[in-house]
Amino acid sequence: MVRDWEKPKIGCAQYEEDFFKALDNDLNTPQALAVMWYLIKSDYPTSAKAESLLKMDKVLGLGLDKYLGKQIDVPGQVQKLVDEREQARKDRDFEKSDQLRKRIKDMGFEIEDTPEGPKIR
Repeated sequence: MVRDWEKPKIGCAQYEEDFFKALDNDLNTPQALAVMWYLIKSDYPTSAKAESLLKMDKVLGLGLDKYLGKQIDVPGQVQKLVDEREQARKDRDFEKSDQLRKRIKDMGFEIEDTPEGPKIR
């Protein structure tokens, strides 16, 4: 039974529904956590994922609200790679750009290209 406050409204509705169904099924926490990971790896916009993750966290109590949407400190080495990648993109050297994106990802950061420039997550 999905309670009224659990009903998905906006964000990643199917993931939210699957999450609460897993918990309603004999408190299947491993399945609920798997749904969260699928959501995190999905192609949904970051803001929609964050909203859904915060709803899920109301049940789990992981304290995600302390981290989601907060400014992160980017190490100088990562920022240097981001700057190199931006130059490669301007030079239309997309192979180098892709290689730099992978190196940045291997360091635990992701790049989101926006009209205002790259955003580091």
